[in-house]
Amino acid sequence: MGGAERVSLSIIGVLSQEGHIITMLTIDKTDWKKITDRFGCDIRPDIELSARNFRMTEVNTSFARSSVIGIDFLFFLRRKLKAFDIVVNTYGDFEPLNAFADITYSGGLLFSMSSKYPSIAPYPMRNRIIQKAYCLTNGITKFQVLKKHPLILANSKFTEGLIKEAYGTHVATEVLYPPCNVRDATFPVNLSHKQNIVLTISRFAFGKRLDLVPDIAKRATNWTFIIVGSTSETSTVLIKHVLDKIKLFGLEYRVILMLNAPKDKLQEVLSKTKIYLHLTKSEPFGISTVEAMAYGCVPIVHKSGGPWYDILDRKQGYFGYGYDEYGEIAGYIKMLENVEAYKILSLNARKRAGEFSEENFREKFIEKFKRVLSAKGKILH
Repeated sequence: MGGAERVSLSIIGVLSQEGHIITMLTIDKTDWKKITDRFGCDIRPDIELSARNFRMTEVNTSFARSSVIGIDFLFFLRRKLKAFDIVVNTYGDFEPLNAFADITYSGGLLFSMSSKYPSIAPYPMRNRIIQKAYCLTNGITKFQVLKKHPLILANSKFTEGLIKEAYGTHVATEVLYPPCNVRDATFPVNLSHKQNIVLTISRFAFGKRLDLVPDIAKRATNWTFIIVGSTSETSTVLIKHVLDKIKLFGLEYRVILMLNAPKDKLQEVLSKTKIYLHLTKSEPFGISTVEAMAYGCVPIVHKSGGPWYDILDRKQGYFGYGYDEYGEIAGYIKMLENVEAYKILSLNARKRAGEFSEENFREKFIEKFKRVLSAKGKILH
């Protein structure tokens, strides 16, 4: 329910507007009510196909079983996707899918890079059996990717670097920043309504470093910290760990967890928040950072990945602040207690956020789509 879903919906929407018939293939059947509640939109494909029968949850049973499931799935895709004029893969992080795509959008850590970036690796890839099976599956398809030469779109310069590391310079790559919902915050932001709130928006997952929030709150005594996040089956242990630290430090009234908050509640919090805190290292992009900036929140991000290199453009103290160690964060928060300094950065952040709008994404994506379509000799309807 994050950036990947947002990208998929935006692509479905713009291609539908262009008159194309869209079939969406997923593993799990989509819960459209959750999508509507989360994103507030009613975009749908014309047809939805689910490959749930492949029982991907069984892939951790053994190397042989995992490999068979993976290879069987690839044969399924090969049969299914022959029927379509253009295949757009919005899950480019799972590299074997790129062998079947004309256009790939990569919005996160490539699975093959999991050992290099274990803290942000997808949860299944922390299992050694799955890693080995994935290497086999990826090895089978990598040659086909180089032969097919799809257009691979990266959501940031960081992600583009990973793609080039994985495939070399033999594939066509371009950076296309993901669609960020900045429309909801186009109204004038009333800074007088802002409160001393530090907000973090994140899935409750290990690697997101949410357990650091109580440590930072203990040092920034004049501020309330709020974590808004979606949960999954694997979130329970992390949530308990964070709650235990909150209780240990006596921060029950200054560190608040909002689990699976609906869109209207999130907007209400954003309108009151002064600072947006992003704790993940090597984040490929960070849509939530941009959307918070659109509400006038000043971002504080780790000096790595998309939030620092792409969103803040490595400009310290202009749109926000970058930090190397989390111990620096409380100092930056204290600096933003200065009203005039906060106003200047807040206005800069809002202006910067507008550059990552959904309209910009759609316009640039359809231009690239038409180029690929033309190269394949298809006729636009």
